[in-house]
Amino acid sequence: MSKTGPIIIIDDDPDDQEMIHRILSRLTPETELKKFNDGEAALAYFLSTKDRPFIVLCDINMPLMNGLELRKKMETEPMVKQKMTPFIYLTTTASPDQVLMAHHLAVQGFFVKGQSYNELKETLTDIMAYWKRCERP
Repeated sequence: MSKTGPIIIIDDDPDDQEMIHRILSRLTPETELKKFNDGEAALAYFLSTKDRPFIVLCDINMPLMNGLELRKKMETEPMVKQKMTPFIYLTTTASPDQVLMAHHLAVQGFFVKGQSYNELKETLTDIMAYWKRCERP
């Protein structure tokens, strides 16, 4: 895993995607941010890139391929799995079933975006601080 690779944002809501992008641009101005609107586009990127992303921030409820389906497919692709990229769900709502299913998929975190810009900023600040300090293979 790389601490210098791009941050991957996967979210179908353009407003949420832009807010996440804006916050991360301020928190980590030196880091490239890549945005995808659905799981299919993100999977195509993961299968074709040589990048070693720093972290993946993924919504759950998306068209074409939701975040849970994306994670399942990523886990079956050796080329993707070997990069050992931290995979974090960052979603608007969380049912107990979604949280359970996510953790069965060996994700590294599950967070609700919050109701305000400040809540989202606080959550992203905590996530980034943790993963920047974390030692990984």
